[in-house]
Amino acid sequence: MKNSSYKNVFLKAKLWENIGTEISKTGDEARKSYDWSSCKEI
Repeated sequence: MKNSSYKNVFLKAKLWENIGTEISKTGDEARKSYDWSSCKEI
């Protein structure tokens, strides 16, 4: 029982790690697109 709950935690951690990677990738793309133009506007 204990073993399977550890496995679930591990799988969730991997899932969140993957989601975090995707978010940071899209965040980088967004930064490239928007940051400089918004800086110029200010």
